[in-house]
Amino acid sequence: MFYCGRSAHAGEPVTWDIPVNTPIGKYRVVHFGDWKNGLTGAITAFSGSSRAFVVS
Repeated sequence: MFYCGRSAHAGEPVTWDIPVNTPIGKYRVVHFGDWKNGLTGAITAFSGSSRAFVVS
């Protein structure tokens, strides 16, 4: 399980139901988004990725 957040204790879990016909290989889950500062209203982009994992 990969968590979107500052640590494994924060954020939302991201899961991937791997289709049967997915090619064998090494993959990572990558996500992009924006967050809004509640005090200033500034919007800032962020991204993150999981460690590589093998589909076999």
